Amino acid sequence: MNNRQFSSHRDKQVIQVVSACKAMTTQQIAILLFPGKAGLRKCQQRLKYLADHKLINFIKRPFFDMPNVYYLKKEPSLSALQHIVAVTWIYVWLSKHYEVEHWETEVDFGILQCDALCKLKEGLWYFIEFDRSISHNGFKKPMQYSELYSKEGMLGSDLLKKLENPSKFPRILIITDSAKRGVKIKNSIKQDNPYGIGYGLEKNEIYLYDEILKEVNV
Repeated sequence: MNNRQFSSHRDKQVIQVVSACKAMTTQQIAILLFPGKAGLRKCQQRLKYLADHKLINFIKRPFFDMPNVYYLKKEPSLSALQHIVAVTWIYVWLSKHYEVEHWETEVDFGILQCDALCKLKEGLWYFIEFDRSISHNGFKKPMQYSELYSKEGMLGSDLLKKLENPSKFPRILIITDSAKRGVKIKNSIKQDNPYGIGYGLEKNEIYLYDEILKEVNV
């Protein structure tokens, strides 16, 4: 593969991943697709090329602590942007450890809407939830997931058929930006998980947002 072919292939990768995540910062794209010391500079060059050729759109530094944010068609609102970028960091984090085969954001199941639906190469499905402490709302997701499980958790259900009939109901991956909030979420899971739905990647864990950012060297 020559340099032109390699650039074309990587440009397609950029467009595909931005489409899947709905919005991504320069830094997120660089970490995923442009490794190495000069990766950020090369990433900026390719993004400029794509933007100049109207293959991708961007919001210039929407917040003082956020670099340019790239999207394809629908521009995210500023009120939603920080949450979308945070969920994208979860995608970047998972991609550093696993091969992500499927990533779909804001999936509505009627009873609830998850921030993302994820499938890893190992064949495991996950519901992704990012919890922000500033919302100050009661964390009702364990109760809602229990209700979803009661209707769609059995083998052969419509939901599991859509997910290509996995052997188990998807696990639920929760990331929060507050350790104190994490304790409340764990207590909520203990109270509202009558079916023993799995939480976390393997063990029943709640993950801290700052910790996953450290893992991807932010």
